[in-house]
Amino acid sequence: MASNKRPASATDSEEYQGFIHGLSPIKISRTNSKYFDFTLQINTSNYKRVLSTTAKVMKIEIPKVQMLYGNPTNLQDIIVVDNTNQIRITLWDALVSSVQLDNTYNFENLSVRNFKNETYLTTTKSTKINRTEDLNNAVEYEATAAEIPTTIVGTVTEIKITQSYMCKSCTRKFPEILTEEKYNRCTFCQMLQKTENFVSCLTATLNVESEDEPEDNQPSKLTIFNTQINNFCTLNNKEELLKDHLKMEEFFLEETFAFNLFDNVVDSFTVM
Repeated sequence: MASNKRPASATDSEEYQGFIHGLSPIKISRTNSKYFDFTLQINTSNYKRVLSTTAKVMKIEIPKVQMLYGNPTNLQDIIVVDNTNQIRITLWDALVSSVQLDNTYNFENLSVRNFKNETYLTTTKSTKINRTEDLNNAVEYEATAAEIPTTIVGTVTEIKITQSYMCKSCTRKFPEILTEEKYNRCTFCQMLQKTENFVSCLTATLNVESEDEPEDNQPSKLTIFNTQINNFCTLNNKEELLKDHLKMEEFFLEETFAFNLFDNVVDSFTVM
């Protein structure tokens, strides 16, 4: 039977646009033809790019503590500008508090990330930050609406804290594990692991009566996620509350707080 295949010709080609990674040295084929291998990245959101930049620091947020693979890790967001634009940089670990407002720095080996349609930069293990001369003609910094939080000062009238457990293998969360057992199996990836390997995650939903609002107004319904709860407890020497969420609920009911929030999600909070 005759084959339906036809030899490829020079005109049988498709055009792709993207980024080339992992370019190999020139190789020799069995037919003595020269060729090379590479990976073509077409989707920019699925590949980590690394770059360096010189920029001026225009905003420094307070340091935070985030649970990363079960370990508390320090991070800090800053906003910088160069001659073309402004962007957020997340500083991790030893680089937290390493820059000062209105100073200009060379940032080497930053990783480009994209999350929820926001492109931002983050430091890596090889990142270096060095002070340099001020930029000429840097763009003007503009605070966006998303960067300006709403602050509510008031008391918590009702609260519920729920606990879940994150599997380090698949990062999925589920409501319960057998804490008295030495081992537990993830219900999603089915990996058996030590109970201590699961990361405890807390989420608080609460109603807050603002001191500035009339008494007939409805309380504000807020949500606090695990990162913000861990950050507050670590910075205020309240780590014991992380082990007993009933005591944490009672603590919220006894104090007056200032909550900084975006769309009813608390970004940070302090005791007044």
